[in-house]
Amino acid sequence: MSSTNTLTVRAHRPTRLHWLIKSFDEIHKTMDRKELPTSTKSPAFLVPAVILTIATLTSCSSSDDSSNTQSASPFVGTWASGCFLSDTDPFEYSDETIVVETDTFTYSFNTHSASDCSDSPIVPASGVLQGSYTEISDITTTDGLTAREVDYIVETTELVDGTVVDGQLDGQTVMDIIYIDDAGLLYFGDGDLESKTEARPDALNLNLGYTRQ
Repeated sequence: MSSTNTLTVRAHRPTRLHWLIKSFDEIHKTMDRKELPTSTKSPAFLVPAVILTIATLTSCSSSDDSSNTQSASPFVGTWASGCFLSDTDPFEYSDETIVVETDTFTYSFNTHSASDCSDSPIVPASGVLQGSYTEISDITTTDGLTAREVDYIVETTELVDGTVVDGQLDGQTVMDIIYIDDAGLLYFGDGDLESKTEARPDALNLNLGYTRQ
């Protein structure tokens, strides 16, 4: 390559977890120097049950029923954005899926040319971040909403085709807030991913909600 093009991340919405890859040169080395398109749009991602032992048989049965109905954090699950138009490119569309487990997260981001996201994702502008997930405490946002403080530590970054790359966010902690509204939509804190490695936002971006799958 005659020059190095840094694969940067420009958020469609400033709340998402973004994945960053250092350069096209590094991707070329990893993918046996396959030619890649230069489009670089992409985004911005508990409590264990306590079982009480009761002496009587009836109480034991009641305790078992209670423990079975207890659930993990309300944020645990699979959340999807659906297909939406890029904020930075009027000819590109995005869809995202975030899987939150008890102590891990998987964030998948795809960039498309088709307006319904039915085509194959653009490889260098689509990928997956994985890492650890920790809920901390509740916070009152500037809008007066009660959100949850969460930390993500990014551990691996890979392209949508499964190629593991040297992610610029690998090893970094992303400080965020998350919130579920009365309609059941999940929202993330305002601001881009880079700013969230420096400080936790105190406001939500309510422009992009994720639906539980």
